Amino acid sequence: MGTPQRLGLKEILRYFLDFRFQVVTRRFQFDLQEVQKRLHILEGFEKVYDALDEMIKIIRKSDGKEDAAGKLMKRFELDEIQTDAILDMRLYKLARLEILVVQKEAKEKRAEQKELKALLASDKARWGVVRDEIKEIGARYKDERRTRIGGGREEVEYTEEAFIADEDAHVVITRDGWVKRVREMKDPASTRLREGDEVLSVLAGSLKSSLVLFSNFGTAYVTRFNDVPASTGYGDPVQKLFKFDDQERVVGGLSLDPRLPRPEKLVGVSKRGYGLRFPLAPHAEISTRAGRRYAKPGKEDELIGVAPAADRDLLAVVTQSSHALICKVKDVNELAGPGRGVTVIKVPAGDEVIAFLCASDKEQSIELESSKGGKKLSLGVKTYELAARGGKGREMVKKDKVKVVQRQIAFVPLPEEKVEKG
Repeated sequence: MGTPQRLGLKEILRYFLDFRFQVVTRRFQFDLQEVQKRLHILEGFEKVYDALDEMIKIIRKSDGKEDAAGKLMKRFELDEIQTDAILDMRLYKLARLEILVVQKEAKEKRAEQKELKALLASDKARWGVVRDEIKEIGARYKDERRTRIGGGREEVEYTEEAFIADEDAHVVITRDGWVKRVREMKDPASTRLREGDEVLSVLAGSLKSSLVLFSNFGTAYVTRFNDVPASTGYGDPVQKLFKFDDQERVVGGLSLDPRLPRPEKLVGVSKRGYGLRFPLAPHAEISTRAGRRYAKPGKEDELIGVAPAADRDLLAVVTQSSHALICKVKDVNELAGPGRGVTVIKVPAGDEVIAFLCASDKEQSIELESSKGGKKLSLGVKTYELAARGGKGREMVKKDKVKVVQRQIAFVPLPEEKVEKG
C-alpha cells in the first residue's frame, strides 16, 4: 500500500501527466479492440458476398440454423462469430449497394486499425496526443485568476450540496445497463449508443436532486444526478455506481426533481404475470450501493418494468403468446413491504409477459407485431373491455406470438422557467 507523501508542484504534474498517458493508452487499446471486433464480422461478410448464390443455396438446403452454421463455417472458413452475424443478416443486406457499403466500412476500419496500432506502438505519438488534449482544455477553460488572498475570516460550515453546481442535466439509461449524464437532451433517440443497444429511459433534473433506478430483481437504487458520471460517449456500466448481482439490470427509473410531479405510488409487473403497487416515499432518500428492496419476485421470475400508478389509471399487460388483459390498477394490491404481489394475468409455462402500460390516457397503446401483421393494445375500453385481474386475458392473434415493435422512451422534460416581470 502507498504511504502519504509531501509532493512539490513538479512531482504533482509528473503524476498527472503519467495518469493522462495511461488514460490515452487504455482508450486507444479499447478502440482498437472494438475496431477489430467489427472488422472481423465485416471480413466474414466479404467472404460470402463473393458467393451469394452458393451461400443462399446452402442455407435453404440446411436443417435449421445450427446445420446451416456448420456448413457455412466449413465452406467459407468462418468462425462462430462471423457465421452468427451472417445468419442474422436481413435480406436487404444482400443488395449490391449494401455490399458496397460493407466494403467501404471494412476499408475505413482497416485504416482506423492501422492508425491505432501505430499510436500504440509509439510512446512519442501518444505523448503528442496527451500534449494536444491538454492544450485544447487549456484554451477552452482559460480565464483570469479569481482567487484573492486576504486575512482570516470566520469559518463557514458547508453542506455537501453546497459544492454541487446549480444546473440542470439529463441521465440516460440504456437497456443493456449503460448510464451517463449529459447537459442537454433534445432527441433521446439520437444519443450515442453501443451497437444493438437502445435507450430505456431519460431522466431530467437538477444536479442537486435525486433519481431512483428500479431493477428486475426488485431493488431500488437512489443517487444524485451529480454522482452519475458525465459523458459524451457510451457512458459507464450501472454496476460502477451500485452493487448489482449477476443478471441484474435496470427496468425503470424516476427523477425526484421537485419541479416534476412526484407519484405517491408505483406499479411493477413481472414476466410471470404478477403485479404489485408500492409507495415511492421509502425510496426517495439516497441509498447505499446495495439499494433498498421494493419487491421480492418468485423463483425464476423477475420484474419487467416499474411505472407511476394513480388509482384512476388502467393497467394493460400483454404476453408473448398475444394474450392481453386490461384491469383497474387499484385492483392490484398495495404492499406495505417488499413481496411478490398478486396475479394480474395467468401465464402458462412457456409464456411470459413482455410489456405493460399504466395510464389514465385511453389514447395510449402498445405497438405489437406478429407473423400475421401488426397489432395495437389500447387502453380504450371500446377496443378491449375491462376485466378482473387474474384471468387468462384475451387472445389478440390466434396461435401466434407477438413482440413489441418499438418501446416508447420514458422521458419527462423539466418545465420551462418562467421569467418574472419586474
